[in-house]
Amino acid sequence: MTPAASPSARAFYGAAFDARRGKTVIIGAQSTFVGSETWEYDGVTWQQALTATTLVSRESPSLCYDAGRGVIVLFGGYNAVSPGTMFGQTWEYDGVDWTQRTTANTPPPRYRASMVYDEVRGRVVLQGGFGSAAFTDTWEYDGVDWTQVSPASLLRPTEAYASFDRSLGKVLHFGGSGPTGNGNTTAIWDGPTTAIFARYGAGCVGGAGLPLLDSPAAPRLGQNFQVDVLSIAPSSIPFLLIGYGNTSWLSLPLPLDLGLLGINGCTLQTSIDLSLQLTNIAGSATLVAPVPPFSATLNAQIWLQALMLDTLAPNGVACLSNAAHCVVGS
Repeated sequence: MTPAASPSARAFYGAAFDARRGKTVIIGAQSTFVGSETWEYDGVTWQQALTATTLVSRESPSLCYDAGRGVIVLFGGYNAVSPGTMFGQTWEYDGVDWTQRTTANTPPPRYRASMVYDEVRGRVVLQGGFGSAAFTDTWEYDGVDWTQVSPASLLRPTEAYASFDRSLGKVLHFGGSGPTGNGNTTAIWDGPTTAIFARYGAGCVGGAGLPLLDSPAAPRLGQNFQVDVLSIAPSSIPFLLIGYGNTSWLSLPLPLDLGLLGINGCTLQTSIDLSLQLTNIAGSATLVAPVPPFSATLNAQIWLQALMLDTLAPNGVACLSNAAHCVVGS
């Protein structure tokens, strides 16, 4: 292939495929320079993404696509020029700009770690990497925080490859390198079954400001799951939109600009497979629903967003909250 445009020659960059937008994203490099550019490939040609935020130059960051929230997640990387800086930051790219995420917990700084999104369990899995030591630990990121789920393993610490095997429904890890040489171990990771409630996407302003969709706790087997819709006009009529996916609705790709329906300035982030009208009590609404205690419900995923019919909104029709990706845990 000979694209009309291409990045300059480079190695040790991070790469991930953004399934929502249908583009491959790369960032970082080790070449005659240490790179900070973001490039996208749409199957025809490459184009540099001119983001408002430019990351500090780095090579060998870990990248993967978080399908639950529709963002590229980046962790770590190394800059031999600055001098010898290893990074321990978490960044997300939504196709427009990079945003740094500050979490209560975080893996130690590292580079050349494997990182992949677990589609069944709805979280990012990071394994190994070089840093202050040759790491063999495993961490998971749910869009809110990092959790160390394995302090050590027999896997090689760095330069291994991992992918999500849909036929197994698990993360597959192979090989790697370390102080004792290269390895050929094949490992399968199924991880713990922790619950997730992770907000994503931007809402649009209504008559009482920007609505917020939130929850005091993530959904767990056999427990009540509470969802709150806050900062809404007392005169508005709230609906909770419940989806089983976040990639398309009525054959239209998501996220969807609702201007085509007259709801200007608002974006739909989830499919609408079910909608529930909620009771507006002085500018807020709450839904409490029991989660079935059956093991078949474990790791079930849904996507939520609130829509308010609101004549006080700037568009005179409606406003929407942020969205949330939910995974049932134990």
